[in-house]
Amino acid sequence: MKKNVFVVGQDEINIQDLKNIEDAEKYEFIPLLDAADVRLQLKGERMSYEKLIARAREKLDNHKGSIDAIISFIDPAMLLTYYLCEQYGLKSPSLKSAIYSEQKYLSRKAQKNVLPDHIPSFREVDPFSPPKMSDLGLKTRLWLKPVISYGGQLAFKIENRQDYDESLELIKKDIDFFSEPYDYLLSISDLPEEIKKAGGKYCIAENTISGAFYTIEGYVCDGKMEVYAFFESPLYRGTSCFMGYVTPSSLADPVKNRMIRMAEKIMTEIAYDNAPFNIEFLYDEKSDHIWVLEVNSRISESHSYPCSRVYGYSNHHYLVKIATGATPEPLDRQGPSNIAAKLYYRVFFEDGIVRHIPPPDTVERIAEEFDVRIKIQVKEGQKLSELQGQDSYSYSLADVYLGADNEKHLYERFDRIVERLSIVVEEKEEES
Repeated sequence: MKKNVFVVGQDEINIQDLKNIEDAEKYEFIPLLDAADVRLQLKGERMSYEKLIARAREKLDNHKGSIDAIISFIDPAMLLTYYLCEQYGLKSPSLKSAIYSEQKYLSRKAQKNVLPDHIPSFREVDPFSPPKMSDLGLKTRLWLKPVISYGGQLAFKIENRQDYDESLELIKKDIDFFSEPYDYLLSISDLPEEIKKAGGKYCIAENTISGAFYTIEGYVCDGKMEVYAFFESPLYRGTSCFMGYVTPSSLADPVKNRMIRMAEKIMTEIAYDNAPFNIEFLYDEKSDHIWVLEVNSRISESHSYPCSRVYGYSNHHYLVKIATGATPEPLDRQGPSNIAAKLYYRVFFEDGIVRHIPPPDTVERIAEEFDVRIKIQVKEGQKLSELQGQDSYSYSLADVYLGADNEKHLYERFDRIVERLSIVVEEKEEES
């Protein structure tokens, strides 16, 4: 009999990856909540979390068969997913442990307990009653962001008092979009007072850190941690914006091993178990120092296609196996590519209007010709400043998922694909 796996925020690309996992015929993947309703993108509409949870419960309660697992891979949906897992007695991390990875201030506190030399100085900031910048006790250059937000939204690099004051105003204007769903979840959950006191309406300020960007992805299952992929993320030249995620990483094995040991300490400290995770690091090669950037309680959607191209299987394999009660076994496979990536086609305008995008049949033809996936993120006539889910310093026009024989070939193919897409944006200065 097939196992029923409910998927929070299922979309077309992820269902393709789920249907290609090992023994996919043994599972029935059932959509649970629309992807658009759970992505929490700042400029999109949002259903109340109370209604969202009620809708999920109604579907689960009316299901005639077994409920064997509830999974997701969408960043804003993870806490909701683990809450539902707890309510229905399913295998997953505790909601408490997931919060200690997702709530940025609490996560930093937990990291400081076990890796004090590998995190920047930080402090909590109430944006509605903030201290003066000079009273933060941090360096002049810092990052300011809500303790709950996604995809770089409302994250600002601060270099002076004007940056600080202006960023606080922008955050105050929109922080409720992220804090309200989180705080509602806290209100209906049995959680320690430390978590409930550190609600979602706060920010974290922390010193800037530097280094090359790397991500490890792995899982913890019944207390045992395994890492199955390393990614590196080059930056667009002269910016702090990621170009994408590339695997395998060229990082030296001794440094990889140090990152794995650091991950073990963090996962143990927050008592994280029975799910995949990914942890982002910065490595300063000159000083041979590793910084912990962020902990995420999920697989990365951005890693799925590259994993399948290089390693012969998507990271969904581990997600489904653990959620349905199995211990995942590494798959001894080799994909068709030596290197693979998800790369972002970005522009660095204050604002602009999209004047032309390729029609769907052209995108499909280019994807087939290059044997890649392409996801156009914009529409003709759209203002860049109205796009959803963007960071504070660039706009992503398209995502390109591709493989290649070597690094040089990878970026050459990406450049050719971008040229063929012929997306035209008329640059405009942002209106004051």
